[in-house]
Amino acid sequence: MQSNTDRMTVLNHLLDLERLSLANYLQYAQPWVRPTDQALRETVERIAREELECGRRIAALLVRRKAAVNLGQGFPAKYTAYNDLDLRYLLNRLIEDEERIIQEVRAALADLRGDAEAEALAAEVLRREQAHLKMLLSFRAVPTVAEACLARAA
Repeated sequence: MQSNTDRMTVLNHLLDLERLSLANYLQYAQPWVRPTDQALRETVERIAREELECGRRIAALLVRRKAAVNLGQGFPAKYTAYNDLDLRYLLNRLIEDEERIIQEVRAALADLRGDAEAEALAAEVLRREQAHLKMLLSFRAVPTVAEACLARAA
């Protein structure tokens, strides 16, 4: 059985997953967006907003429990390599990041068993992240205009 301190550590980890995602980083990095990729940009912005909202809910739970909210960590340094790149090019990295987040949220959910409120919140985070992954994967299936033109020309 997890101690209360361990659960607060897990909740802080969930908070970091939500606030330090690649989708959130790209709100600051401002990737280049082709006119044909506006829907992808809007989807990434939606994902970032929803992750921040989940992060606020996790932080509120920590505060209600009079636990520390640890915000000292920043975005992973590897994200700086993505500055000014084409958003379409970053799609696979966004998908990989969502898959990583889902895996870590599943582990956190297992660690929160027995704490109904924290478990329910982690389950909601997992559902949202799975929906985010599905949204991103839908863009992988849609070729860009340039790819469609090349396919027709071949």
